[in-house]
Amino acid sequence: MPMIKGITYLISALLLGMLSFKLGAYSVDLYKKGKASENWVAVEASIEKFAHPQRSASRKNVSNPHVQVIYHYNYQGVSYRGDRLGFGPYSKGQLERPSRGKATIYVNPSKPAQSVYVKGVSKPNLGALAVALGLGALSGFLAIKGIRNFL
Repeated sequence: MPMIKGITYLISALLLGMLSFKLGAYSVDLYKKGKASENWVAVEASIEKFAHPQRSASRKNVSNPHVQVIYHYNYQGVSYRGDRLGFGPYSKGQLERPSRGKATIYVNPSKPAQSVYVKGVSKPNLGALAVALGLGALSGFLAIKGIRNFL
């Protein structure tokens, strides 16, 4: 029976470890891109679409939780189209509706086709990184517990 318990702990540790690694790698990538965007160039853009989450008629639940934005901008004489809000999840309360169809966006000067509506790191992304670290710690704990069952 201790062997089955040990194998169960080790399998659980492996699955949680893989989940932790995947979520952590994704969050770190978004964090790095968000930090890099803090140094991007501010450019005025024309907003084609700015849609807040839609509520379904039958329920008060949000059917599409993400704000959608499409914008056009010129950088060094070349026209571009962008639709990236930023690097991380953003909700209705975190974003300002553009006034008169214009807004400031941020352009990567080394790759002008890359742009964001909101520069920097989103707070929910930092929360996901914390969850990944917690899952990693739990994975380590379960691995130790599983190994001890074999000793």
